[in-house]
Amino acid sequence: MVVAQVRFGIVGLGWVARDYMLPALAAAGDRVRLTAVVSLRPADFEGLPDHVWCFEELDDLLAADRVDAVYIATPNHLHRAQTIACLDRGIHVLCEKPLALTAEDATAMAEAARRSGRLLVTAYDQRHHPAHRALRAAIREGRIGTPTQARIDYACWLPKEWSGDNWRIDYGRAGGGAVIDLAPHGLDLLEWLLDDAITDVHCFLQRAVQDYAVDDGGVLSVRFRGGALATLTVAYNRPETLPRRRLEVMGTGGTLLAENTMGQDPGGTLTFTDARDGSSRDLPFAREEGPFAHQLLHFLDRLLLPPDHTDLDTTHRQVQLLQRALTASEAKPPSNQQPAPTNQQPATKNLMPLTHYACTHCGGWILWFDSREPVYCPNCMDVRNALPDEDFTYLPVAEAEGRYRTEWRETLPGLWEFWTVPQLGLGSHGWLIIREAGNVAFEAAPYYDAAGKRKIEELGGIRTLAASHPHGYGALWQLQEQHAPEELIIHRDDLVHTKAFRVNRPIDDHHALGPDLEFQRLGGHYEGQTALYDGQYRLLFLGDALKIDFAEDGETPVALSCHKGYHYSIPLTREELLHYREVFGRYDFDHVCTPFEFGRGVGREAAIALVDYLLATGIHTRPVSLQTLLDHA
Repeated sequence: MVVAQVRFGIVGLGWVARDYMLPALAAAGDRVRLTAVVSLRPADFEGLPDHVWCFEELDDLLAADRVDAVYIATPNHLHRAQTIACLDRGIHVLCEKPLALTAEDATAMAEAARRSGRLLVTAYDQRHHPAHRALRAAIREGRIGTPTQARIDYACWLPKEWSGDNWRIDYGRAGGGAVIDLAPHGLDLLEWLLDDAITDVHCFLQRAVQDYAVDDGGVLSVRFRGGALATLTVAYNRPETLPRRRLEVMGTGGTLLAENTMGQDPGGTLTFTDARDGSSRDLPFAREEGPFAHQLLHFLDRLLLPPDHTDLDTTHRQVQLLQRALTASEAKPPSNQQPAPTNQQPATKNLMPLTHYACTHCGGWILWFDSREPVYCPNCMDVRNALPDEDFTYLPVAEAEGRYRTEWRETLPGLWEFWTVPQLGLGSHGWLIIREAGNVAFEAAPYYDAAGKRKIEELGGIRTLAASHPHGYGALWQLQEQHAPEELIIHRDDLVHTKAFRVNRPIDDHHALGPDLEFQRLGGHYEGQTALYDGQYRLLFLGDALKIDFAEDGETPVALSCHKGYHYSIPLTREELLHYREVFGRYDFDHVCTPFEFGRGVGREAAIALVDYLLATGIHTRPVSLQTLLDHA
């Protein structure tokens, strides 16, 4: 049988691709030929054979039609878009782990593979280490009897300065730290070794040694459908001179121990200890062969067969399990530089694990026990909110993935607006102000998907996080966990409403971030309702101090109102209105932002005119047209 030579491309020429995939391609002989590479660094092209086409953009490679299959070894946040682009052009894909950062991304990638009729495989190279193959064969032979427990220790030393562009410690590109990088190998390897599916994963993170924001270590506890248990210890904080690569599987008939086999290099040892007499002996395997060459040959073999996508279901489940474990992890990793935990009380205070639930009526998040839903929603029980028509329903954060997505727009140059589709609860919007000294996020959307979080990172992340009052809190806890702002600012009088996240900068009635950026308490609607004035953009973020009605285009403001309680038409008091007027008059602004609306052209004159009109004609909560306000002024 004559088999056509596969034209092979590499997308991302980092150290793994250069040190391991290039030698694997050379070892594969005539079955495959490297024909193209993509890298943002032209220096990576040095030393490649003359026949290899070199591109700095994936689109250029796709347009050139030079490959039949590619190996994608780029930062994690690029996997989805790059994989789907290749599949849609009829190119088979071997993609580095983690295949996806979210179950939503994994679903989209699997759909693209099935739609295109092309093969998509996750590069779980640990399956292909000769020692691990021998270990799996021994388990299948019944050498250790019934498997009961397993443990993996997979660690390295990865300081911030490890490389010039250490994307593995950049949350926006990696999606995490040591756990998201190293744990996927272990989870997949254990399922493959035991021929059993993982049903539960629990994760504990740490940020104990290295000087960066993501986790530098973690421990995962795992339960299998058949009853076996396992632990995974992964780390970026283990000195290279210490033992750091160990795999052990225990059963009723003995133990199999592989040492120094986890990783890309050949070698290591595999030992069997017999439960009958405690004797140990080494098991043979091809010590001179590493996993990458075998992984590539396996991939090439699969190209000869009709595309089989069943393993994508396994990968999706693994991605979802790890995503849920990280989401529900006990706390944001403690740090010697960052305050922690961010989303929960210290672990010593809680005997039961907690997780986040969204009230589907208002969209507010509640931190509650993960074994049962909250009893009620504090926001909805407040007189300023309406009760649900029937009963409270709650959405665990793990179930929001795939049901909701984040959308955004640049509302004004330097001002970005984020919201959730379909609408969750009241449908609050989050604002991101681009500032040279560090971006400020004010208010939050009810839910941020992976794409939304990546967009915020692309825009420069968040230095300061704040909100006006509880109706604007949305998923502040997500922004705090994902983007690690230096400060989360809430007025002291509203701290009672902040259980779902951690305030590290409660403020008084006035707080200056800079000469043209300051917070000022408004009160009224909520006791601690606080406005943010941005003099650079001439914007006033004023919470629900104003409600804006729009023309049919949904963009043009036509009327204003204000209230203490909107749903029950509770008006403000005279003193509260006078305080509103004093704050409005203090700042020179051209537009206003609420947690729900952008009031283009609603400036100081219109805001003051509303207050004056109400004080003069009688205080109420009904909308007053802008034309009426201008006539009255």
